[in-house]
Amino acid sequence: MKVVAQNYVGYYLDDIFIPLSKIKWRDLGGKPYIWHVVERLKRCKKIDEIVLLAQDTISNRKVIALAEEWRLNLRYFIRGPLNWDSWLKWHTSFNADIVVYESTPLTDPTILDSMIDYFITKDLDYLESADNPLMLMYKTKICPRLYELGRGEDVGTWPGIAKERSDLFKSDTFDKLQDLIILGPNTIKWYSLLKSIYDKFYKPPEIINIGEVFAFYEEEPQWFEIFSQDQLEIEITNDCNLRCIICPRTSKMGREIGYMDLDLFEKIIDEAGETGAMSLHFSGLGESLLHPQARDMFAYAKEKGLEVGLWTNGLNLDEELSREIIEKGLLDYIIFGLDAATKETYSKVKGVDLFDKAVENINRFLKLKKERVTGMEKDTHGWWGQVKPIIGVQILKMKENDAEIEQFMDKWDYMDKTKKMINYKNRSQELNKIEDEQERSQASQKLNKELWETFYTKIELPVEYAIIGHFNNYCGQIEDRSVIDVTPLKRFSCKQLSSPTILWNGDALLCRHDLNGEHLLGNLKEQDMKSINNKIEEVWQAHRDGRYNKFPLCANCKKWYYNLYA
Repeated sequence: MKVVAQNYVGYYLDDIFIPLSKIKWRDLGGKPYIWHVVERLKRCKKIDEIVLLAQDTISNRKVIALAEEWRLNLRYFIRGPLNWDSWLKWHTSFNADIVVYESTPLTDPTILDSMIDYFITKDLDYLESADNPLMLMYKTKICPRLYELGRGEDVGTWPGIAKERSDLFKSDTFDKLQDLIILGPNTIKWYSLLKSIYDKFYKPPEIINIGEVFAFYEEEPQWFEIFSQDQLEIEITNDCNLRCIICPRTSKMGREIGYMDLDLFEKIIDEAGETGAMSLHFSGLGESLLHPQARDMFAYAKEKGLEVGLWTNGLNLDEELSREIIEKGLLDYIIFGLDAATKETYSKVKGVDLFDKAVENINRFLKLKKERVTGMEKDTHGWWGQVKPIIGVQILKMKENDAEIEQFMDKWDYMDKTKKMINYKNRSQELNKIEDEQERSQASQKLNKELWETFYTKIELPVEYAIIGHFNNYCGQIEDRSVIDVTPLKRFSCKQLSSPTILWNGDALLCRHDLNGEHLLGNLKEQDMKSINNKIEEVWQAHRDGRYNKFPLCANCKKWYYNLYA
């Protein structure tokens, strides 16, 4: 029985997945990547032949040159439309009984061997890894049958046909991949992490010892969560309609109040996309919905493929804007900062008597979202899951509202109500007792599907997350009103450094805690995002080296552990 492993080397990376300049794919895609792919696959006892696939594009030339220099089995994947005839010719050209399509260079060889053994023992036609959909294997003899079945459909549907037609094909998943590093394949996060792992662990000419990586992961898990330019935070205005005692804007901000120009915003978004940013959060020291062009900014960021989120007090969220956000899909998530359960506490914390208006606006938005969900086809998302925009209602735990935390959660924690309705906790515990992994996985998916279906059909106001936040004293710049110090005892690299803050005038801040722009990285009216990123890299490296006191804000910070908009 001949088993062939195929691995894409640089496949479409030049124009689909990631900007090359950001993670230096030419370096990553050179010797370390190819060396690991080939050497690791060679160590698989069950694999007879290794085939590397590449496109002959400018960005892949160095990779291809190395593969040819080392006389590796390299084939070219031709750019252009893929029809069913060329698909059949391609998949049967491997002249193999079983083909393994595997996408990450950090899979332990023993894991691949165990997958192949599992595939053969179960006499499967198609196997997919539950942890990584891009790792699969199939018998080439099923291709003619798939060809006959799929010719009326898009050729990209062939894995779905193989999985769903249980009457014709025996398919399964394999989720026992403890030794596989996988934190989001084919994303800027994954390749940035991969580059960091190579820099730290690669000792030529050996391949990376996956055991060393996991030992380090257990010792320093936060190291694996630092990704460059993952998210941008933009303050499109520092104007606000509240006078919160918890906000440094009320007592410490000395900056001029202003509104970001739309042209500057579009320039920032364009450059952010070029540097690999994946999401954008509208926040800062102002209320974004006061900006007259806020909805245009939401729309532009979505058009550029970013995940877009908003922190708001909700006071300017009228019915027209609510409908537009929901119907046009302008936002992926919204966090409403309510910070109280009663009018009295709201007035004390927010400085204005507008609790009823805030709650009314939030409830109206939720009811409009409920109408949309009710009108959706049940399987619009393939299976019942979260429906965007995802909503969080937040209370920052502090001395002034500590007595109202339970009252707040009783009101807004609709997910807890849903879990109690379906006895989610006990049923989850029962799932853990199922020994068969495949059966447990299917039962878990079924339970989660029931959870979201119940949530969106039985709950009147769909609030996905009731959030209890921790008070932030902005590195000691404002009075500490916290009830308890939850800062971890052991310091690690700051999570917030992957979220640079851009002020309304284009100033780029090292940290959102820099209230008055005293530690600038530059100004995006005059500089580009790439030059800003280079300066942030220096800070990340200092944090990784444990030099937290090098920067004034970092030395007194208690929020370095907190992922603000995860």
